[in-house]
Amino acid sequence: MSYAWVGFEREINPEIIIDILKEKFNLSNCYECNISQLERFSNKLNFGCASKNVSVVLYEVTRNESEFPVIWEFISFPDLHYGVRVDLVIAYYLSSSLNCKTITDGTGLGIDSSEYWDVIFDNGKVFLVDDLNTKFYGDGDNRLKFVKELDLQELIKSYY
Repeated sequence: MSYAWVGFEREINPEIIIDILKEKFNLSNCYECNISQLERFSNKLNFGCASKNVSVVLYEVTRNESEFPVIWEFISFPDLHYGVRVDLVIAYYLSSSLNCKTITDGTGLGIDSSEYWDVIFDNGKVFLVDDLNTKFYGDGDNRLKFVKELDLQELIKSYY
């Protein structure tokens, strides 16, 4: 099971997000859970037997003072096809389904190996952004810096 996070440009009713995720990814349930509750949920859902619970998602909602004030951290999310990054697929699908901008981790997609790369999905387009010294990353007061547009088809082709 994969860890992933997706940020939203605005507050969205959690039930809508959950319904979309359950339908698209064939999930049996989604539970809000913070790290301190993880052990309790693991025991309750018997995560020791991963194959038994591959359709359960645990998430935590956090907030910040940036262009993407709401972040959903998926503590566990079922893996997709081999080699497909679940965070990119989730962010892309939620952006198009909710008609809003989303952001997720851009590690490995940047110009260098730094940890400050993110990907923004916006109205069918995808952009590489730098979050160094930004409110989003929490180490500055700047806004996210758009670096370049990425090819959406290349980014998600292995999933669709």
